[in-house]
Amino acid sequence: MRSRGSGGGTLALLLSAALLAPPVRATADEEAEPGHTVIPIPIFFYTPETETGFGASVIWFFRLSEDAPPDRPSSLAPVLIYTMKEQVIANLEADLHLRGGAWRLVTEIGGVRFPNTFWGIGNETPDSNEEDFTPRAYTGLLRLQRQIAPAWFAGITASFAYRELEEVEPEGLLDLGLVGGTEDGRVAGIGLVVTRDTRDRSVYPRAGGYQELEIRVHEAALGSDWSYTSLSSDLKAYVSVRESQVLALQAVGTVQSAAPPFDLLPQIGGDSLLRGYFGGRWRDRALLAFQAEYRVPVKWRIGAVAFAGVGQVAHDADGFRLDGFRASGGAGLRFLLSPEEGFQLRADWGAGDGSSGFYLAFGEAF
Repeated sequence: MRSRGSGGGTLALLLSAALLAPPVRATADEEAEPGHTVIPIPIFFYTPETETGFGASVIWFFRLSEDAPPDRPSSLAPVLIYTMKEQVIANLEADLHLRGGAWRLVTEIGGVRFPNTFWGIGNETPDSNEEDFTPRAYTGLLRLQRQIAPAWFAGITASFAYRELEEVEPEGLLDLGLVGGTEDGRVAGIGLVVTRDTRDRSVYPRAGGYQELEIRVHEAALGSDWSYTSLSSDLKAYVSVRESQVLALQAVGTVQSAAPPFDLLPQIGGDSLLRGYFGGRWRDRALLAFQAEYRVPVKWRIGAVAFAGVGQVAHDADGFRLDGFRASGGAGLRFLLSPEEGFQLRADWGAGDGSSGFYLAFGEAF
């Protein structure tokens, strides 16, 4: 690989860990702040995208007022991670339920240097296209929603990222300029988001559902060097079976217009969508995926899951084909870190077509 002064990239990583300190809860002398749970976390983890990594974090669950919904805790989570692939991730995320749950504010700021792998764009990219690249990005996200009816929320979302591509594979697709969106630059967008949330609890739901529809516009008037529109939907349902067993279902769809930067294209793979495929193995302007997971308590704080899913990417919404879906499946174990909040550590093994991966992460995949 060689250094290069132009390019762009920003990737999101779900926090993964295997060594965890026990939760710290408010004492009787701290009754002014009921329902607080602090989980300090020394981090040691592995995913195919990162290999071995380590770092530190603290996850704080809390209620901002006495009338805050007990099944919707607010949370604050700073994290710092370094991996054996020389990836560096620094992130701070806040999820706040305000005015007794009538308002919800989600913010995230961070910086990342994330050496990664690229196979090209499309649903049929060959393994021989594989090449390395190293993006660096500074990102910010804000989402503010107001309850407009029982279980319904609507509001605005805004995002910003400054992206650079530090290194690329010599004579590869990115180096030769055969892929769009490899220039340094800013990506800024603003949009509308509507959600319907009927889950019995937000951290580990056993019944109900969560449906979200978002449209976000990126334009030069907002300071963006790329102009495109993104429309996405995320539909989840949770069915309580028997003895605390849960069937979780998810359908995800995204369509982007014009030509966004290559690393911001919808992607299949990773530790949450079609586990078993390398994160970003398949990417294009449109994505459609379905997955299911069956969750069963085993003993004490230990549980087990089995999961399966199908998905594909396409150049546009009318490019999906019945024979274009890629399948993956697998199984995993769960360890309940906080019985009060339902917060879990998960260990999953997933396999796809000629691909497999092992994942350690916080929280359920969906």
